[in-house]
Amino acid sequence: MADARPDLGLARLVPLLVVPVVLAVGAWSLATLRFQTELLPLFPPNLASVQTLKKAQASIASESQMIAVAKPGTNPGWPALVKLAGKLHGQPGIAGAEVGLGTKGSPAEWLAGMVAALPAPRFAQIQQALTPAGVSARLADTLSSMSGAVDEGEMARLHFDPLRLNDIIFPPPGPNPLADSLTMPPVLTIDPDHTLKTFADDQQFVAQVRAALLAQSAGLSPRPEFLLAGQPAITADISRHMKRDIFVMFVFTVTLTSLAFWTVYRSLMPLLWIVVAQLLAVLCAVVVARLVFVEINVISIGFASILIGVGMDYCILVYHFFAQAGETDAHEWRQLRRAIWLSSVTTAATFGILFFSSFPGLRQLAVLVAAGLLAMAFFATTFLARLLVRRRPSAPRWLLPASDRCARFLSRHRLAFRLTAATIVLVALVFAKPLTHFGYYDPSVEQLEPSQLEPFQAQKLLQSQAPQIPADAFVGGDVDVNRRAWQPVDVAALKAEFVQAGFDATWSGSTAEVVSALNRWHAGTLDLAGPTHLTDAWLQLRVDLNRVAVADFRRLSLVMSAIVLALCFVAHRRVRLVALNCAALLLAMLLFALMLYITDTSMTLLSLLCIPLMIGLVIDYSLHILLALEHAQGDLVEAARHLAVPVLLTGVASIIGFAAPMFSSQPSLQNFGNVMDLGTVAAVLSGLVLLPALYGRLKKH
Repeated sequence: MADARPDLGLARLVPLLVVPVVLAVGAWSLATLRFQTELLPLFPPNLASVQTLKKAQASIASESQMIAVAKPGTNPGWPALVKLAGKLHGQPGIAGAEVGLGTKGSPAEWLAGMVAALPAPRFAQIQQALTPAGVSARLADTLSSMSGAVDEGEMARLHFDPLRLNDIIFPPPGPNPLADSLTMPPVLTIDPDHTLKTFADDQQFVAQVRAALLAQSAGLSPRPEFLLAGQPAITADISRHMKRDIFVMFVFTVTLTSLAFWTVYRSLMPLLWIVVAQLLAVLCAVVVARLVFVEINVISIGFASILIGVGMDYCILVYHFFAQAGETDAHEWRQLRRAIWLSSVTTAATFGILFFSSFPGLRQLAVLVAAGLLAMAFFATTFLARLLVRRRPSAPRWLLPASDRCARFLSRHRLAFRLTAATIVLVALVFAKPLTHFGYYDPSVEQLEPSQLEPFQAQKLLQSQAPQIPADAFVGGDVDVNRRAWQPVDVAALKAEFVQAGFDATWSGSTAEVVSALNRWHAGTLDLAGPTHLTDAWLQLRVDLNRVAVADFRRLSLVMSAIVLALCFVAHRRVRLVALNCAALLLAMLLFALMLYITDTSMTLLSLLCIPLMIGLVIDYSLHILLALEHAQGDLVEAARHLAVPVLLTGVASIIGFAAPMFSSQPSLQNFGNVMDLGTVAAVLSGLVLLPALYGRLKKH
């Protein structure tokens, strides 16, 4: 038996040349990598609904504005919040604040949006009301109505809309959404006094707003408890949770995979070497993320845990090979190294195929995991192998007898396991109707939102408080025609007319904002149709994403199946062995479907594309088993000594790696991890238990 050490010539250069470079470039990448926190960039950018949403959201609120909405039962009302807004002006980090409805930033812009969509006759009435003669007459009428008994709610409406433009938009006695909305809980829109460029800027602004709200709201009754929304709040909260998620998932995966390894092998120093090899592979993926993408999105933050869980496979196989008693055989080492690289290419291809998905988030995840897996195979067969050759480990005494007993048990009860496989197929056929009618796929976009985070809770609260607009109020209105017909109003002259009529400056503020918004809309710098486009686009988005995801699923699954079949032919070059790979894949898919049904788990838009990954995992495990059985000439006990424990342990490591995203704050990652865990369990059972029983030439024991 020849020693394998001569085959490791490249490995001697790795610590000296590659490792320092990876550490240096990896540290730079970690320091400069940015987080992408928005939801829309995860979706196909060429969809019309996505493009509309981006434009509509940009028109609704500034990217730097913060919205503070009081929790139900704690809102002190318009007058109190108007005073609070005045106190916030000039506070650290805050340029100013205004009281509004939370839709389009202020009720004035909301009202301007209603004007823009009016039928032509009523639009002309608005224009007439804003002429000098119209303003004078309407202000005189307002003064006359205020001479009688006016309740607090009516005074608030008059103070906001002294020209009573709202009555032209919604003529009495019909419903009046703005009048109703002014009795609803108002919100604060807060502007920063500096440009927000980085995540640190957003987080600092959020902290400054919280501190100012807490300090300046003292004495209000009831004292408001604010939820913060707006892009700075979303960016700050999601980026903070992304950092936490990466840390938690990484620690979870490293801890549990290390514990699983130590439980089986009871070897500490090689475990440390394996962890180092894993960290080097993760750093390589981070370098790819920094060089190729510059920033990492909420979907891709799970790459490290997935990489460690799946890539542990190669480290365990290398360790198990060198931990066996006796001299290492150079030929067997070359066979194992070939199998590891074949496996890494296969698994990297299954992830890499997602690069051709229509979803940018999945494309990024695909590149990161695929690059990391290839790096893991490299470090396992060079860096780790060199260390293990220099200091040979030894497997625990109980491991070999336990492996032999399990293999003999499987050999003796091969018929029972074959019947189990047949039963799985039979159950799928008998219960085909309920299984095919089960909701394996849920296309709702809402499942992708981290709804438990504060900004999204605030948005839901704002949506529930938004005024309901009667659809028939705007029939016949042409926004483009109205925009061209609008005659810009001199805002300074308008304010002067208020003063001349006996109203102080506070009375003209809202009307001036309405007019200013309409002037900007006429000039083309403000999209007042944003809310309508936004609602329609969100409804259309679900249809579009569902269509694209299903098309991607079919296309990528077919491509992935063709790739793995080709790899199986390259590895085996025998139709019988390729057919066994396909049988293992069929059994795994049926088991997977049954598990989804039993656990009442549905795939989302993103986890639907786990299916191509699962195809790769099943073929990965079945390739290892069949190659080992062929090498051992059908001796399952001999094959199990080399492979059973490593494959079982790598299956456990993969389950741990895919389980880690379930601890994320992102629902899309949680579902992705849950679905992939079920798929990995099905792959292990099919490849490690059922497939050997289907192998036709097992030696009897």
